[in-house]
Amino acid sequence: MGENKKKRMYLEDYTYIQEYLQGNEGAFEILYKKYRKPLYSYLNRLIPGQSQLADDIYQQAWIKAIDNLHNYKEQGTFLAWMMRISHHLFVDYCRKEAKKKTVYSEVFYENTQTNNKSIITEEFNEAYKNALAQLNDQQR
Repeated sequence: MGENKKKRMYLEDYTYIQEYLQGNEGAFEILYKKYRKPLYSYLNRLIPGQSQLADDIYQQAWIKAIDNLHNYKEQGTFLAWMMRISHHLFVDYCRKEAKKKTVYSEVFYENTQTNNKSIITEEFNEAYKNALAQLNDQQR
């Protein structure tokens, strides 16, 4: 893509964003229609085989974009900006999942240790009672 064409795209997208920020909802619709397929394709390549997760991040990315359009800079393409937002959302998702697995593993380990202690205590008590039962009254 030629440098002039890129520059025109940046300016065009920036103009749509400014129009949206001034109340023209149709300007955002144009951006959405222009970039929905490339963004969705990007997410499906980023997260292969997990279409539900890709859908969720896709929706979150558009919501986050709307909330942060006032921060958009004319320096890069709107699509690149959307991809960065999506990528960060995916990384956040992975971090949360890793944390959940760590917490789950710790809870599972603690429960296993507690259950093992209970089983050992029960076995000890049972063995103790059996041993006492075998003793005569004077030995007990």
